[in-house]
Amino acid sequence: MICGVSGYFDFMDSPLKEMKEKKTMIKVGIVGWRGMVGSVLMERMRAENDFDRIDPVFFTTSQAGQKGPDIGKEIPVLQDGFDIEILKGMDVILTCQGSEYTKEVH
Repeated sequence: MICGVSGYFDFMDSPLKEMKEKKTMIKVGIVGWRGMVGSVLMERMRAENDFDRIDPVFFTTSQAGQKGPDIGKEIPVLQDGFDIEILKGMDVILTCQGSEYTKEVH
């Protein structure tokens, strides 16, 4: 589902109709955004203006509390990728992280 992110968010419009009616954006946690796959995803999301349609929260395992990427709008500081409580607060989590992170968090 991550391939074709724009289409994915169009698909999500139906199940998240209540959020749309309340004019709230879905909170999307993004993990692994600096790697090879994640950086391509970020580039595509910028090109497709996907960040205008979501409330992104970026996670990191090494730079929590620092400034996040420039996506053309204000975002919170980077969150700790190992903080399960913050991750659980997301409506959607896009993951492009490596297997070591997955093993540790899972």
